[in-house]
Amino acid sequence: MAGSTDRPGGAGRRRAPALAAAGAFLAVLAGVLGAVQAMPTRYAATSVVSFVPRPESPAAADTVQLVGEKYVVLATSPAALRVAGEAAGTPPDALAEATTAVLGAGTGNVSITVTLPDRYRAVAAANEVAAALVRSSTGDRLVSGEQTGPAVPGTAEPKPARTLLRTAGALAALLAAALAWRAAAGLARGPGARPAGAAVAAP
Repeated sequence: MAGSTDRPGGAGRRRAPALAAAGAFLAVLAGVLGAVQAMPTRYAATSVVSFVPRPESPAAADTVQLVGEKYVVLATSPAALRVAGEAAGTPPDALAEATTAVLGAGTGNVSITVTLPDRYRAVAAANEVAAALVRSSTGDRLVSGEQTGPAVPGTAEPKPARTLLRTAGALAALLAAALAWRAAAGLARGPGARPAGAAVAAP
């Protein structure tokens, strides 16, 4: 009578890689999702001010770019942040860390972004900084500024991007599961195990 080809515990060894992979996947995924959920939500509100040459000014596009850099610096100046802080009910020191200004390449558009835990405070602060730039440009002989893209609550972007982070976490969990499967399968075979399909020599 032919003997069974299964060794004692063979079924358990065959299940070990699947169990290890499942455990690794769930552990990594749960850790990532928990960390993402625990991150505080902040809102990034952006207001845009466009600077153009005055009709009586000989300023060229290159000059507008150079002058625009001055307004980028002004957007994060203590004076601008103090006024914005009063409008948003936020201390200027907090706004200094939460406010960035960028001049668009090849344009006279300055984008002011304020990121705060409160959506409406972020919007108010971004719009007030933009208004400060427009007011400052009234005395500029080369360019004039206009708020062409006011910040609004509906377009304030939530931070962090949780959907992207969750997707990255799922991919990391899959990678961890694959590595766990491979490691467990190697341990289940043992150092002297024959590859599947290898011929067995007759005694």
